[in-house]
Parts: sequence; structure tokens; C-alpha cells
Amino acid sequence: MRKGLPQASLHFRPPRRLFFAEPSAAWGALLADAVPLCGAAAVVCPARSTPRGVEEMGKRARAHLPHARLFQLRARSPPGGPPGPAPSPPWTPSASASASPSSLSSALSSSSSCPTSLSSSSSSLSSSSSLASSLSSALAALPARVSAVTPAPSAYDTPGLDGMPPGSLDLIVFLGNVFGAEMRGDAAWHLSRAYRVLRGDGVLAIVGYSPWLRVVAPGWAAEDAADYQRELLAGCEAAGREGAAGDAAHEEASFRLHEMRRELESLESARVGHSDVFFPFRAVRRRWFDSEYAMHPADVVDAFRTIRLNDLLYGETTEVEAPPWGVGSSTTPSLNPPSGEGADSLGDSDFVNLPLHDAGDPLYGFYHPEDQPILNVRRRRSLIDPLEALEHCWNVRLALTDGDFSPHQRRKTGLEMPPLRVQVKHFVITLSNRSMNEVPQSEDSPRLLLKFSSKSLR
Repeated sequence: MRKGLPQASLHFRPPRRLFFAEPSAAWGALLADAVPLCGAAAVVCPARSTPRGVEEMGKRARAHLPHARLFQLRARSPPGGPPGPAPSPPWTPSASASASPSSLSSALSSSSSCPTSLSSSSSSLSSSSSLASSLSSALAALPARVSAVTPAPSAYDTPGLDGMPPGSLDLIVFLGNVFGAEMRGDAAWHLSRAYRVLRGDGVLAIVGYSPWLRVVAPGWAAEDAADYQRELLAGCEAAGREGAAGDAAHEEASFRLHEMRRELESLESARVGHSDVFFPFRAVRRRWFDSEYAMHPADVVDAFRTIRLNDLLYGETTEVEAPPWGVGSSTTPSLNPPSGEGADSLGDSDFVNLPLHDAGDPLYGFYHPEDQPILNVRRRRSLIDPLEALEHCWNVRLALTDGDFSPHQRRKTGLEMPPLRVQVKHFVITLSNRSMNEVPQSEDSPRLLLKFSSKSLR
């Protein structure tokens, strides 16, 4: 990584609440398994969604389920802890929600929180073997999540849905990746609560997408994005090996390693459409859809930033000792450290040299008094956010590519569309006890065979 990047920052920006709306074909697949009994329906949204995001989910649900009730997940308070936020009231249709489906789709397409969708088509799951092997290697290197310093999985509940009488709903939809992001840790509890309020022939639907976005065009941007994802997984694997070598002596380092493992498990589960989760239903059907979006480099980087691995690997620590070369009391290191030991090798470079120790923080290598440094071994750690550097490289490449076109010429020639093409894999899982929705598990399943004799054909 070269020095002098004008947009590089020492502060790691928090991720925007970027969300990829499910394609219309996903709703069609969902309703195909729910009809004809889908009048009493409920839609559950993530707790992390903004009020605007919840409203947009309600509009999309209203276009397909006119009488659906909308609920938002809420974080459960720990025993003896402060009370959680007040539950949101049930969603009621507004004037904008009563518009026609065509006007709703046009309003959603112009929304700034959802990128412009180019195409959406059903496709089969075609996961990359290299990505699967990288995820497996990173997971194997990180310690197990069962630890004395590892907190319990985040627990959520849905007050409005839990207060409904048993057997009162025909359809429940977990929308917006809420199952993988917030329910997976307590999957058994949430599935049992949904089963309680469903009728005997009711349907539970899980709608989500894989956070591993794939940049498909231009080719150079696709290679850069693939390199970033490989380096991210390689960094997790290296952090796990360093933590195992140092026995993860410090509480914060151990906590970060376990958080990495949780995030990797969640990403792997979403990548395979939660095939690793047991659903206690008679009929489990899973469908995949591909959506292609036109996005700007900043939007793609914000989508990458929603994966917490980047912040866990390269983000700043909250409680660390000061580095040996005296950066200061600020948690943000400086590019121009004071003169002293190690200052002559730093200068104003984009990289700093930090001692590598036998034990201590396996992610950052900060000095701890009880650690003994390894002789003549130093680690080079960049102070530039890798995602900001990636965004800057893309902007420079696009400026060099489109330098001959003015904004007026780009509009005239039809080049005003965002330059990057991103593919997102959506999935819909429908769970029910309907025998008509059952899918044969193998080719050896019983089939209806029609036998004709020569006499019957005469």
C-alpha cells in the first residue's frame, strides 16, 4: 500500500445500515407455499433497522400481504440490567402504504437506502469452492466460542408476536436477514415461539441474503474485491494462529477472537442459506435468487463494512496499553510520532513497526509489561483503513478510465449509471407441516409410476 493516499483516514467509519431489498420473485415463491391460507400474516423486522427501513419493509409487505401486521425485534434485557427499549407499536397502514403496488415499487427503487436494482432472476446455489475453503480455514484457526470471557449470544424477543394467542396466524415472515443476524443464536427459542402462534397448516418463511457480495463488473474491480475478501479471511486465520500461540492471554484479545468466530459462523450459515440449522418442520423448501445492482464504489465499500470482521481485525481497540514508541494517550495512533525509540524508522510512512511478542494482543501486538519481545522480529501494521484504500483505488481507476468524458457527455452517452455491478444472492426458506409442500430428499424417494400395456394403447 503506497503512501500519500489523500482519502485515507485513521478513523474507521461505522457501517451504514445498507440493506438489499428482496426481489419480487422471492415474495412469489413465499406465497406459492402459503396459499390459499395466508390471510392472517405477520412480518418480523430486525431490531437494528432504522424507522425508515422498517417503514420500507412494511410497504413491501403491504404490496403482497395487505392485512399483514409488522413487528420489530427487541433486545431482551439481562437479569437485573437496565430495561430495554419500549416495544414498537404494531404497524398500521398509512396513506403511502395504501398506494398501488406499482407506485410502491417505483418509490422503493428511488430510495437512497436501497441500491438501484437492475435484474432479478432465480438461480441455483453455486458457491465458490475457494471461498468455502477459506471460510473453513479461518474457522478452524479461531478458538471455540465456549469460554468464560465470551458473552452469551444476543437475545431478542418480539413483544407483539409473543402476546398473540396460540394458533392465530397463517403466515409468519422473518424479513431482512433477521434470522441470520439476530435470531440464529437463539434459533430454537424463536422457532418454538413462531410455532406456537402458527396454525396447524401455517407457514413460517425466512427471507435473507448472503452478505458475501460479488462484484461482477468491471473485471479489475471484481479482482480487487475478491482479493480483499481473501485477505480478510486470511487475516482471521492468522489472528487465530497468533491467539493460539499466545494462549489469548488478554481478555480483550480473547473476546475479539470469539467475536470473529461468531461472525464467521454467521456468514457461513447465510452463505449456504442456513443449511446448517435444523428446522423441526415436515416440509422445508429453500429457493435461491440472484439480484444485480449498479453501485458506486462508496456504496460497495459500505456494504463490505457491514461485515464486522473488518472492524474486528483493523478497527481500534478500546482498552490497550500505550505502544512502546509513545504514540500518546489517544486511542487513534498518529502518523507523526514524537522523536525517540523507533521514530527514525517511522517518519511519515503509511506503515509503523510494532514489536511482535510471545503473548499479548494477537490482533495488534501492543506492548504489555509482562510480555517479552522476540529478538529482532517486528510487525508491520498499516494505519490506513483497507476499505478506504480500496475505495480510493477504485475512484482513481474510474477517473483514469472516464477522464475523457465530461459529466454532460456521460449523460448524453448513457454512462450516468453507477460504474460497478454487484451480484447478491437472496434465499427464501419456507417451513410448514403441509404434505403438499414436501420435497423429496433423494432420487430414491417413492414416485408415481404409470405403466402402460400394449393392450391399453390400442
